[in-house]
Amino acid sequence: MTIQSDENSSAFSESPSLVNAIGADTERMRLWLRDEYRPWFDTALKWGAPRCRTEEERTLYPWLLAALAGWNAVIAFPRMAPGEIVALSVNLSRMKAGGPERRQWRVRCMEEASALVPAPNTLFLIREEALTRPWEAAARTVAALQSALMEEEPLSAVPDEPSPEPYP
Repeated sequence: MTIQSDENSSAFSESPSLVNAIGADTERMRLWLRDEYRPWFDTALKWGAPRCRTEEERTLYPWLLAALAGWNAVIAFPRMAPGEIVALSVNLSRMKAGGPERRQWRVRCMEEASALVPAPNTLFLIREEALTRPWEAAARTVAALQSALMEEEPLSAVPDEPSPEPYP
């Protein structure tokens, strides 16, 4: 598939290997970002896409970046535990009167659902959701982060069952 360039395109769309690595859907989604967020998104994508270790991370990463556009956020790639197929660290920060405040959460997905063990500041995703509906996985991640920030409680969520099938 060829990505069409327009006045909103960047070096990202001119890099066929990057587009092939993360998918043409990402370029289409990127065009819907506000102009001021695109340079940040492009830089983060160029830095992070080569660090994605699994198909699930490659699929989820750009959608999570887009969902966090506008936040003071960094997504890092911590060491994977055995059986883990997604291991992302979402780091948020803000400036307060007493200095910077930082919060960190893990977004994980295990190869076997039976390996999910609740952990503080950790959100587990369903593998199928990360692969086939990454926009929903990213939205669910941001919703969980927002709830944790508003409640000032640690994030700890293990899904009971896979998300419902997408609407036809």
